[in-house]
Amino acid sequence: MNGSAVNGGGGAPGVERELVDEKVTFIADSSHADRFLPRISVSKEKSGPNARHSSVEKSFRPFTSDDMPRVLDFDELPAPPKDATMRFCEDGGTEGLKFPVRHVCVRGGFLFYFDIEDVDDHDGGGRFVSYLAPPLGVVPLADCDIALPPGGRRVFREHAHTDARNGYELVLIHDPDDRQGGEVARPAAFLVAQSLVEREKWVQALKSRAEFAADTKLRRKSGRQDVDGSSSMGVGRGGFKSSGGKAQKMRGARNLQAAAEAAENEEEQEIEQACKEFGVSGFEDEGWIDRYFATNNDLQATAKIDELEQWQVSIKKGVRGAVLEQYAYFVEASSEMTTMGKEVSSLKSMVETQNEVIKEMKDIDFGTAFADGELDSLASDDEIEPGALRRKTRRRRALQSNVPDDDQSDASSLSSSADVRSKRKGGEDEEGVPGSMEIPGWLDDVHEEISAFIKECRYSDATNLLFKAKTEIVEILALHERPTEVTLSKKQHANMNNILNSMDTLSERMCNRLVESLRRKNEALKQAGKRERADPSSIMAPMVSPCCLHDDLIPLQLLVRLGKTQEAATAYAARRSLLLLESLHERPISGTGNVDLVIYAAQLSQSFFS
Repeated sequence: MNGSAVNGGGGAPGVERELVDEKVTFIADSSHADRFLPRISVSKEKSGPNARHSSVEKSFRPFTSDDMPRVLDFDELPAPPKDATMRFCEDGGTEGLKFPVRHVCVRGGFLFYFDIEDVDDHDGGGRFVSYLAPPLGVVPLADCDIALPPGGRRVFREHAHTDARNGYELVLIHDPDDRQGGEVARPAAFLVAQSLVEREKWVQALKSRAEFAADTKLRRKSGRQDVDGSSSMGVGRGGFKSSGGKAQKMRGARNLQAAAEAAENEEEQEIEQACKEFGVSGFEDEGWIDRYFATNNDLQATAKIDELEQWQVSIKKGVRGAVLEQYAYFVEASSEMTTMGKEVSSLKSMVETQNEVIKEMKDIDFGTAFADGELDSLASDDEIEPGALRRKTRRRRALQSNVPDDDQSDASSLSSSADVRSKRKGGEDEEGVPGSMEIPGWLDDVHEEISAFIKECRYSDATNLLFKAKTEIVEILALHERPTEVTLSKKQHANMNNILNSMDTLSERMCNRLVESLRRKNEALKQAGKRERADPSSIMAPMVSPCCLHDDLIPLQLLVRLGKTQEAATAYAARRSLLLLESLHERPISGTGNVDLVIYAAQLSQSFFS
């Protein structure tokens, strides 16, 4: 075994030689009583030209992360298990014992444990590891006994309430040799493996190294080794100081890349083997176990278990890589969906704006605006005399001022309307339009007046005004159809048609309200009659049913007047049926004793048809 780090020149006479021997030792941690820190013991031996006089210098230096790859294992023993993550028992002070997860490895006669953040496991299997910081501590294996929980349990009884219950525990107990002169026993170290097979591997490796009495030494560095652990190359021929640090880093990067590719190929092969053996349809685990032990023994089963666990680790890594890849696609798709959502929102707002514009355009009366060609006459400033529109507006207001108010009687309104219709313009007016007919000004506001009457439930007034307006418009349109010089302009004709259409809309709205009012009143009377008949004291006191009141007379007359005879008949039949039902429950009018059926039937008929 190459156990020492030796540097210096060759064995040529007259040349001073220097031998450096480095090995791992430990000291107690001043901040943690149960922890030991690794140190490097450096022995530097210098010999003279004649090899007769030599001197030895001994020193100690801290253990660095660069020293970890140089720690040598014992060549006489089997290779140590791969680095793994285990729970390591630590004193938590007031919180009691804690079992944090640590990165654990065995080199020579020491067990090193690191913080998992200080270790870069390239393949996830502990075969290619980079150490970024010194270890948190070491456990010397010399003179140690390895023990397991008694009774085949997974953990020790005193640790059953901690995180150790999630694994398989073992303990390293220091048993000092009495021949060493009263050495103090070190605190016990508890480890928790992830599986039973892993614990058995580590127990065997730790026992073999605890029984092997030898120093744990470091591999020799290429170049002169200084006491502080730094190395440098000698001066070359040309007198320039050469350094191989950059080349070593590049070679190390290539080696790590090649190792990662090899590990990936090995994992793919393991996954493929697992799929061939267990991915068949109709697989049964019990049958597979029976077939395996039919050709293998218990000793071979241990190796098979290790192989299956390695397959499981490879499958987990493969699934994790696939999930990460799909997650990247998911994040990209989510960003695309977010962008699409914003675009859809902007499109939706644009559509809503277009809908509002369309609704506003629907409300514009283009036919009235372009009916008499006034806008065409206003196409240029040369085609119209300045101030013509203002004169026309003043003339219309003067004509409308002569129209009588709506509060006058129907006779006066009709007579005034006849007077207005009898007026004719001879020749041409100010606008140059021959024989223009004058329209009563109150027709412009008749729509608003009728709507106000309907809202105030003044249906009689609304009906009277509606028929008055319709009669006036029909007479004006009849005069327009006569072959005379006095006619309506296109704009006036369109305005009359619009007012006539609005009258039909208002009539339909008023009829619907009257029908609904009658229906609700009949339903209310029906419910009231039921409550009165349910009252036992109603028989003792004579009363007149509300159904006998003729409160539906005016609405029925208005419906007939508005042309809704079918709706009026339906409401009339409902009220009379309700009245007949109430009459059947009342006492006969003709007196007590035997009642003449003919007289009683006549009374009922009179109640229904009167």
